[in-house]
Amino acid sequence: MTDLDLLASMLVNDRMPKVAIVVRVTKAFRQAHLWDSAYVQDRTSMPSLMKMLLDQTRSSPDDDVEMRKMDAGLEKNYKRSMY
Repeated sequence: MTDLDLLASMLVNDRMPKVAIVVRVTKAFRQAHLWDSAYVQDRTSMPSLMKMLLDQTRSSPDDDVEMRKMDAGLEKNYKRSMY
């Protein structure tokens, strides 16, 4: 398979990625129990991605409404720009 064939196989919404990283780590994936529901953490107990980013780079807002607006903005940006 050529590089272009590999990139073409990852087409989403008629857009081909510019870069692809192929990683073969079968043993690590099995050992990580990624698909075992007994190891899944309840996501409601975790902070949002935006909150984690803000906590690492600057303080996140104390206002829950403002934090939810920022979370929604991040999701909107992902949907617009990811594919």
